[in-house]
Amino acid sequence: MELSKGKEAALLSWINSVCPVEPIAKIIHVKDGHQLRRFTYKVQGKVPCETMFVPPFSETMEIIINILQDDFYFSRRQSSLISQKISQEIDLELQLAKVLLVLCYCGFKENNFVPDLDVKSELMMASMFRFVKDDVDGLSLDEGLDKFLTKDSVLNLSSSSESSIDSPFFTGDESWFFGPHRVQYQRLLTVACTSVSSPVQDTTSTPHFQLERLRKELARVGDVRDELEKELANQISIISEKEGVISQLHHRLNCLLWKTGEIETDHNARVLELQEKNDSLVQRVHEVVKQCQDFKTSSSQKGKKIDELTEENVTLVSQVRNSFAQLARAEEEIAKLTLAHEMSQSVWKDKREFLEKELSEAFTHKEVLSEHVQILQGKISVLEDELQKAQSQESGEVLGPSLEALTKIESLQTQILELTEQISTKDNEKTHLKKECDSLDHELKLVREQNIKINNTLKIVRKDHEDTMKKLQQDLCCAAVTASKKQEEVLVLSAEVTRLKDYNENKLQKQQEFSVLEAEHKVMKKNMTSLQNRLTKATTAQKEPELTSLQQQLCHQETLRKTAQDFETVKCEEFKRKVSELQAKILEVSSLASEREARVSSLQDEMKSQERLRDKLKLKVEKQSDSILALKIIARKWEQQCKELLEKLKMMSERLQQYSDNKHQLTEAQEMNKFLENSLEASRREIKALETELTLARMERDQEKAKNELEDTADDWMRIAELQARNKACLPHLKSSYPLESRPNIGHLSFTITDDDMRIGDPRETVQRAASHLHASQHTRSPRACKCPGSRRTATSEAKQREPVTFTILNTPKANSGGSLLHRGKIACKSATASSRALLPTASTANSRSPRVSAVRKTSHKPLRSSSVKKVKQA
Repeated sequence: MELSKGKEAALLSWINSVCPVEPIAKIIHVKDGHQLRRFTYKVQGKVPCETMFVPPFSETMEIIINILQDDFYFSRRQSSLISQKISQEIDLELQLAKVLLVLCYCGFKENNFVPDLDVKSELMMASMFRFVKDDVDGLSLDEGLDKFLTKDSVLNLSSSSESSIDSPFFTGDESWFFGPHRVQYQRLLTVACTSVSSPVQDTTSTPHFQLERLRKELARVGDVRDELEKELANQISIISEKEGVISQLHHRLNCLLWKTGEIETDHNARVLELQEKNDSLVQRVHEVVKQCQDFKTSSSQKGKKIDELTEENVTLVSQVRNSFAQLARAEEEIAKLTLAHEMSQSVWKDKREFLEKELSEAFTHKEVLSEHVQILQGKISVLEDELQKAQSQESGEVLGPSLEALTKIESLQTQILELTEQISTKDNEKTHLKKECDSLDHELKLVREQNIKINNTLKIVRKDHEDTMKKLQQDLCCAAVTASKKQEEVLVLSAEVTRLKDYNENKLQKQQEFSVLEAEHKVMKKNMTSLQNRLTKATTAQKEPELTSLQQQLCHQETLRKTAQDFETVKCEEFKRKVSELQAKILEVSSLASEREARVSSLQDEMKSQERLRDKLKLKVEKQSDSILALKIIARKWEQQCKELLEKLKMMSERLQQYSDNKHQLTEAQEMNKFLENSLEASRREIKALETELTLARMERDQEKAKNELEDTADDWMRIAELQARNKACLPHLKSSYPLESRPNIGHLSFTITDDDMRIGDPRETVQRAASHLHASQHTRSPRACKCPGSRRTATSEAKQREPVTFTILNTPKANSGGSLLHRGKIACKSATASSRALLPTASTANSRSPRVSAVRKTSHKPLRSSSVKKVKQA
């Protein structure tokens, strides 16, 4: 679609007349951008720069379309379509012509650009302006503009007045702008037709031709009158309608005036309030400035204090380092002392274990010796009893061996007394050493506890010192940060003060502009009233030219009124927006002022808290110095205690040496014990010899008594059966307590009673065997061999008499009458209790000769031995 050349020439003549510096030949040359930018600046009412930077064509088009949208409220949909087609170069001339048409209309509307053009171009521009819609929503282009711009319109300027009247450019709805030009154009036509230099003047000067021409003109005038009457009727109806509209507009104007009065009063009140608030804000700003200056001075003073505190901190750090070095030295000394203490403790533990072992061995040896002593005492008591009996029975015999035995017994008793004294002394030494060991253990525990306490206090002091150092560093960092923040806040406050001053200046300027606008509004009101008066006069006079002029003026006034209303609405909106912005800014300023006050109070509190922290830190440093002194005192005390412990350890080592000397004495005592044991063995041998002699004497004595005891054999065998029955019911360890020498040899040489027979044998079998052997012993009185399984020899005697069996049962009183031994055992079994059922041999004839008996005695129960010895002594 190509652009019409007439429309293009009209647009270019309009633009070249507005900007005559660089004329444009074709619309396509606008792509240069320079002339287009100049024209847009003119339309905006700005002065274009001579040295103006021209961006590329696409950017310039975007800038121009944004100007049309923002400043002149051009339709966004159509502007986006035009920019898209221009960027794609679709119908480029047509789209550029649309943009230029909109710019020309905006310049005509806003700045009243009416350049001096020829009639043809003016008619073309007027016809093109009819396709630009100016509504409430903004500017927009009619849909038929593309066809109009591409169609060539042929204007017959010499046509008749009917065609000129019937043309679309001269209707009653046409714009008021082109009315005077139409009259001028008709005058030009008449002058051209009646020019003196016309060649057909002779032909037209004939009366016939003039009459015909007058008739035609009269006909045309009649037609024109009819049309004018019609137009007058239409105009009268239109005027009546407009009067109604004007009355409505009067009412609206009154309402608007009333509202504007209220708005003015409100505005004045608000302005007064804002002024008062502004004054208060200015006062606050001055106060804030003063506070900022005070803060600057206080911050400088605090910076000096911080420098002083940093210097003090450096000195404290050096002191703390010295204290740490001293603590490290003390710890090294403590470690050395602990190592020495552990070494001495390990040595002491080894020695203690060794001594405890030796003590346990001494205890066992003592117990063995005490057992030996008890056994020897029992034997001595038995031997004394037998000696007394032998002395009482055998008068006239030689008493030499018995006296020797007595002397030996006395010597043994003295040795026993010495051994008991030595044992008592060793017991005393042992208890003394135990007490000393316990006291040393207690002291070691106390020292360990003190070491643990000292270590804990050292750790606590270190932690406190590290915490205080960290807190000091954090406080210093916080103080530096707060100082920087305060400086930033001071800068922000100064910027806000400058901004508030600028804001006050802008506010004064806006108030002046508002007063100017109010004056213009009042002038417009006066013009409206004068126009209304003229209208009333024109309706009474009914003058056509005045009506037309009044109509044009009314239209102009309506447009002015609309523009004034729009301007007033815009200004009111701007004023409301400014008022809201001012209120928001006032609220912001008040909030900022409150925040500043809160910050000032918080900064004051922080400064007070920092001063308190500094005081606390000073107190902590003093406390730490006191604690360091206390630690030094504790370390000295601990060194003294370590020295005392070392002295005690030395004393312990000396005591251990003494204890080792006592150990040598114990070894000597053991050697003495061995010597005594050897002497005891020798005495035992002698006692055994004496026992053999006593057995021989007893055998002779028993042979004499055998005749009288044959009667009691049956009773004795019954007692043996009872003992066997009792042995079955006794405990096993009590069964083994019967002596091996208590086995009788009855009647026949082949019949023997063993220890197992006494403990496990059946009483019925013994009764049957006793009956058979007693029966046989009555017929044959031959000599028999009596075996003693516990002894190492066999004794031969005559068969006329039975060998006696000697046993004593515990807890039985000694019989004064000389009955049979079996009878006495029976009595003891009947009188024995459940707790003393164990039978133990004390003084048999073959005690010394039986090694088995001695082994049994050694393995028997110790408390029973001691009780038996005591009972034997009592007997």
